[in-house]
Amino acid sequence: MAKQGKSIIIGIHGLKNKTVPESLRDWWRAAIDEGLCRNQGGRSLEIDFELVYWADLLYARPKSPNIDAEPYVIASGTGPLLRGGMSVRQIAVARIQGGVGRILEKILGAPVTDDVVRDAFKIRVPDLVWYKEHEASQAAIRNRLIEPLRAAHEAGKRIMLIAHSMGSIIAYEVLRDA
Repeated sequence: MAKQGKSIIIGIHGLKNKTVPESLRDWWRAAIDEGLCRNQGGRSLEIDFELVYWADLLYARPKSPNIDAEPYVIASGTGPLLRGGMSVRQIAVARIQGGVGRILEKILGAPVTDDVVRDAFKIRVPDLVWYKEHEASQAAIRNRLIEPLRAAHEAGKRIMLIAHSMGSIIAYEVLRDA
C-alpha cells in the first residue's frame, strides 16, 4: 500500500515487456524502500509511490512473474548502498561502442547512414521505434505519466520522478512539453 505523506515518488519503467503491474510496482517499492532506509541510517521515510505502467499498450500479455521478470532482490551487505557510477569496464565498453560507427565506416567505405541506424534500432530496441513511429501510442503513454504528475502537483506534494531506460525518454518529453 502507498504510504501517505507530503512527498511522492513516481516511477516509469523502461523497455520490453514487464510482469503484471502489481508485481512490478511492489518490486520497485521494495527497492526504493531499501535504498531510502539504508541510506537514511535505518530510518524509514513516509513517501507515497506510484508506478506508471505502459507495457500493456505494446504487449498483449504481461510476463509471468516467474519467467525472466527482473524481480527485486535485496542488496547484499549492510549500511548505505553505494552510489551509482560507471565502472572501468562500463567506461571501456562505452568508448568501444562509440568507435563502432567509425570502424563500420572504414569497413564499408562509406558513412553510416540514418537508414542503417534506424534498421539497427528496429532490431535492438523495437519498443523505442514503435513509440517514436506511433503518435497515438506516444500520447497514451505520456498521458499515463502526466496524470499522476498532475494529481501530485494539485495535491501539493513534492515530486521525485524516477525513470528507467526508455522511461527516461518518455519522462523527458513529458517534462519538456509541460
